Amino acid sequence: MTEDERHEETPEDEDPRSREWVPPARHVAADRASVHSLYTVHHITEALAEAGEPDEPVVLDRKGPHRSIAGLERLLDEALEEEEEETRRADEDEGC
Repeated sequence: MTEDERHEETPEDEDPRSREWVPPARHVAADRASVHSLYTVHHITEALAEAGEPDEPVVLDRKGPHRSIAGLERLLDEALEEEEEETRRADEDEGC
């Protein structure tokens, strides 16, 4: 069957299994997580743009370690603490 012939089929001519097929739950869950992740990356990018941060890409890496929300919060807290420490050191250096 050629590509053109397949598109000319009427719904009655289609294989009934194609209408009955349900993707595995893991595939559905992965698709939902991917969509959610992409929206999250988009919102992070928008927030950075609104905050006036430089245009740097926000990268979604699905190959890296998977983190929970609590793990993500810890990473963000550590990054903020490092930034505050750098600011304190800079202020102390200026005071010398």
